[in-house]
Amino acid sequence: MPIRLRVAFVLALISLPAAVSRAADSQIVLAPHRAVYELTQSRGDASAAVAVRGRLAIEVQDTCEGHTTNQRFWTEMQNAEGTTSISDFSLSSWESKDGKRFRFQMRNEVDGETIEEYTGTAERRPDGTGAIEMSKPATATMELPEGTVFPNHHLIELIRHAIAGDRFVSIRVFDGSGEDGLFETGGSIGKALPPEEGSGPILAPLKGLRSWPFRVAFFPLLTKAEEPQYEIGFRMYENGVSADLVLDYSSYALKGELVRLEMLPGGC
Repeated sequence: MPIRLRVAFVLALISLPAAVSRAADSQIVLAPHRAVYELTQSRGDASAAVAVRGRLAIEVQDTCEGHTTNQRFWTEMQNAEGTTSISDFSLSSWESKDGKRFRFQMRNEVDGETIEEYTGTAERRPDGTGAIEMSKPATATMELPEGTVFPNHHLIELIRHAIAGDRFVSIRVFDGSGEDGLFETGGSIGKALPPEEGSGPILAPLKGLRSWPFRVAFFPLLTKAEEPQYEIGFRMYENGVSADLVLDYSSYALKGELVRLEMLPGGC
């Protein structure tokens, strides 16, 4: 689930034995889908904001060689003085199914004015390192630390560790959100939940699927911050669909209710 939310525990990357990885990989297929979450404030600090609401929309499409992901994260925030600010963050990306190539385009607008915009590509080398090539706002090259993965493979790694019965996982990720989009992430994994019964029309497409509760903290890698920039809680199904979101930004938190889920056809 990569949006303008970030996570990181500065801990060693956990690696599973090759046999476990291959067995888990055969079960992990990210399902093309379109999901919409209504965001409401679940906790707030009056000194920072008195009211926050929003909406998150995510669309994942299978393009045979990879997946395209389109995300839009809209929030309206009112501070203690009564001033309202609207943020509109969008991120479009493509990631190859082997996890080696990544393309991204990110834009962040506040009150109708673009304050950030990044476009670029990234590629992993055979030795586990890699490079990011930015074309906007200016041409630049950044190195990817060894072991860094891209967003879809971050999800796959989380599911893989959940299937293996692990309770904690640390993963380094580049999410495509610009120069500061490198994170060390630390996630706790709860016990597997009973297969979804598909009660109600929204959850019906998830009937029979396993899921796990996750809590993931994002630490900016370049600044080596001791405290996470934000944390995300969610219930993730074995096909990569998430529900029961909690977006925790320290001074306030948002609860995300899945209000629309549409499964999309595969590309191959």
